[in-house]
Amino acid sequence: MFGMKKRAVRARLTESRLSAEVTAFIADVVRRTRLRRSEQIEVASELASHFAEGLAAGRTSDDLIRTYGDARTSARSLRQSAIAKRAPIDRAAGALLRYSSITTAALVVAYTGYATMLSFREPVVSFDAAAAVNARMPKPGAEGAAIDIYVSALSGDDGVSIIIDSANPPSALSSARVRIEEDLPRMEYDAEALARVREVLGLLAPRIEMLRKVKDHPVLGVAVATDGWPDRRVAKFFRVDTFYDASASSLFTGTLLSALLPQCAMLRGTAKLMCADATLAIHDGRTELFMDDIEAASIMATHAGESGFLINALVEAGTRQLVLGTIVSAIENHGERFDDAQLARLEALVRTGGIDLVRAFEAERFGIDDIIQRCYSDDGNGDGVMLAHAYTDFMREVAPMSAAVRVDGLGERVLLVTSFLGGPIAAHAMPGRREAMAWLDDHFDAMIAAARSPSRKEAFASMQAADHAFETNREKAGPVLGVMMPALGKSATTAWALRALQDTAAAAIGIERFRRANGRFPADRAELEKFLGWPLDANVHERASWRYALVDGRPLIYDIGVDGFDDRARAPLAVDAGPRDADGLPVHDVGSRMVSLSSATADRRETIGASSARSASAIAVDAPLDPTQPVSDVDPHATGSEDGDHVRVWWKSGAAGWTRVVPARAPAGEVTSER
Repeated sequence: MFGMKKRAVRARLTESRLSAEVTAFIADVVRRTRLRRSEQIEVASELASHFAEGLAAGRTSDDLIRTYGDARTSARSLRQSAIAKRAPIDRAAGALLRYSSITTAALVVAYTGYATMLSFREPVVSFDAAAAVNARMPKPGAEGAAIDIYVSALSGDDGVSIIIDSANPPSALSSARVRIEEDLPRMEYDAEALARVREVLGLLAPRIEMLRKVKDHPVLGVAVATDGWPDRRVAKFFRVDTFYDASASSLFTGTLLSALLPQCAMLRGTAKLMCADATLAIHDGRTELFMDDIEAASIMATHAGESGFLINALVEAGTRQLVLGTIVSAIENHGERFDDAQLARLEALVRTGGIDLVRAFEAERFGIDDIIQRCYSDDGNGDGVMLAHAYTDFMREVAPMSAAVRVDGLGERVLLVTSFLGGPIAAHAMPGRREAMAWLDDHFDAMIAAARSPSRKEAFASMQAADHAFETNREKAGPVLGVMMPALGKSATTAWALRALQDTAAAAIGIERFRRANGRFPADRAELEKFLGWPLDANVHERASWRYALVDGRPLIYDIGVDGFDDRARAPLAVDAGPRDADGLPVHDVGSRMVSLSSATADRRETIGASSARSASAIAVDAPLDPTQPVSDVDPHATGSEDGDHVRVWWKSGAAGWTRVVPARAPAGEVTSER
């Protein structure tokens, strides 16, 4: 007995002036009844009277206590008697409270037991995602893996790649490589820039000579590693840990989440180096050396996509765009230096090597499968429930919040308790394993089917429909896929843009072949397409179709821009309002701005959000063409500052790089600020 009931009973027993033994016995009986206060006082009074009468009759306290009987049995009888005296509604309420308490206690015990069982249940890791990815990768032949060539050619004195040394103070070699990128677009008209390019490439000549050998090594030979790099030399080259810390391992150690792909940055940088050397080679008339460099750079793009992930495919696409741009620039400026056999080699190279989105989507599926099997239980029949503690481990891997909750240990304990108590909820509120996997398979199947579509329009429509279905039904995927699922549809832009650029490069080669066969350039697009044997804009977005024109007897291929208006290749996309450095290069971060043709005078305007969209062309139909604009691919979803035309091919443009930086007819050596 506690509190007021205990004090009230004691007060009543004190009044009875019974012996300590009797008082203690009565108090024990009353406590065991678990009755209300008033009822306990009444029972205490009755028992005190009973024992007082016995003592008055000459009986001893021990005799009375012994003959009274067991305290527990007596308390039960007294409780039943007291409850029987209560009103019916009072008894019903009491019974309800009692059984509700029992039921609640039973549920708490059952819930805690289920949570305990779930906390001890571990996922069954039966699928080796890394092995699945590596099984699809090509294997080196008798020629050996290309990675050995890269390591030999690009290792610095410390054994680390000179291409990815951004973590340390830049070396002379890495600084030289950066300088090449700045000078290369200006070397055709700037003698000093040409001299610097020649000097730097001369410094790197022994390394470049070694790198040319990769064109005969089609396989990079770097497997996807999830738990450490077994080759110490390659690990040091990429500056990655050779072995992982087993003491820090978790449920997600060894998943594709921990896979590193440092080769992507190295290959991209190396391809830039080879394209720079190719540009200098064709400038100097060394066409066969140009061919060796450009074929090596093309193989480097293949190496970048070898692992098969979506990021690999995108890096491969970017590297191939660099190669294609170098080819187009060489044909434009020095096409007459190539013989027919070399043009045929270039055309074959241009037409091969598109990125494989189907393979990339399958690799992404492997990664999601790997995560699901580590977050769900497995009943052996393809189904299971979400395991909260496993999902918590997963979130530690993908979210930076884990570092914050371990500051004093309190947050970590809260996280553990939450994952424990939330286990049954997660198991039944979240989609089951079979449901999540079915949704995943449906989405990837839709994306793969879209990637196989024969036309750009069909591919975009299918991928947009699949992306919309994903966003609409995201809850079906559960928290795992909701966090990790990549936006696959966006990659379609890159894949088809690469095809369009391949068509551009093939058209450039075709124009040079036409000139040799006919002694002139094609008069119009129809004549060019008849000679090529395929439509010029087969892979271009319908809102960015190409135009062909002759300017001063030289061909120009350009597109009308995503706005759909033919502005005669006049697209003021980049306007440098800021200062320039000592070499005449613009200081891009100071005062530069991007402008759109929507800022030009137009017949009408329509406001969409914060941007102005033109509804009529701002350029007269008979305005002269302007081939001084940047060469770049058009994003079909672009608006606002990217609604203008883009020059694709311009013969004898006076620029060696993929970006035009001077007017086409600028006198040799004259540098202007016009872009």
